[in-house]
Amino acid sequence: MLGLAVDRVIFARLAAGVLIGWAAWHALYGHRRRPLVGMQTGLLGLLLWSFVTATAHGAGLMLVPALLPLCGSTLPASQLTTDTAVPLALAALGVHTGAMLAAIGVMSIAVYRCVDLEFLRYWINFDLVWIVTLAACGLMLLV
Repeated sequence: MLGLAVDRVIFARLAAGVLIGWAAWHALYGHRRRPLVGMQTGLLGLLLWSFVTATAHGAGLMLVPALLPLCGSTLPASQLTTDTAVPLALAALGVHTGAMLAAIGVMSIAVYRCVDLEFLRYWINFDLVWIVTLAACGLMLLV
């Protein structure tokens, strides 16, 4: 819908400018302020971070366009209405959420019991990787 209202080239250039600007700001001023949530946080901070991250990238909803044609393959396209599409979309969201929670749970238990939490002392600082990735994505949008 946004493509009907905004020219794609202008939107891509605007997004590229935002990404490159964000990379530059993070390179110059990224750690001059105290972070709101650091490595030590309680359950509320973890809940907030998980919610913001899942909301920002759409979590399981990004699978709906890919899975909806597969789920409704027995119905002709003219019969796929809101009454049938919404339950299928919610089912896809539920399956995705369950699979991700199971994978996260297994990996968390494995790291906690087998690797221990000592490896966090040697954790890689991804700030430079983040800056380069933002700038590269912005440059790719310009090309």
